[in-house]
Amino acid sequence: MRTVWLSLLLLPLLGNLTACGFQLRTPVQANSLAGQPMQLSIAADNPLVQPLQRELTGLGVQLAETAESSLKISEITLNRQLLNGKLTEVQLNLSAKFQLVDSKTGEPLSTPRTVIARRSYQYDIATVNTDNQQEGLLEAELYQEVAGRLARQLGTIRASLPAHLVQPN
Repeated sequence: MRTVWLSLLLLPLLGNLTACGFQLRTPVQANSLAGQPMQLSIAADNPLVQPLQRELTGLGVQLAETAESSLKISEITLNRQLLNGKLTEVQLNLSAKFQLVDSKTGEPLSTPRTVIARRSYQYDIATVNTDNQQEGLLEAELYQEVAGRLARQLGTIRASLPAHLVQPN
């Protein structure tokens, strides 16, 4: 009888988790990219470089200066929007466009894809000091999230690559 009451009490809480958008991340299969040599084409000073390198090497991708395939990342855009009202809301949007290309010929190996991450926070202008640490932390989270999403999408592209670029597992 206790388990019935307990489950009735917990049921609304579980419904709230799915209603707020909570979902488990689906892990990229460890073998889908393992051992794949890939060149990374992105500006070295871009804040996306380090999180992306961590994500890709964590999946077993061998980042190399020369490889048959190159991950070309372009149009990395960080937008900041202020919505003023009683409270000020700041919305941060980060997007990055990427595509796999043949390093030798420059021919596209995949269609261009875009990954997007968003964060927002609110504050009262009257109580905020001049140092905005929250925004810096949220920007770092955005770059990490975009790197993770890009790596997961890259894992799904592998099935459509030409056979000479895919090493057997």
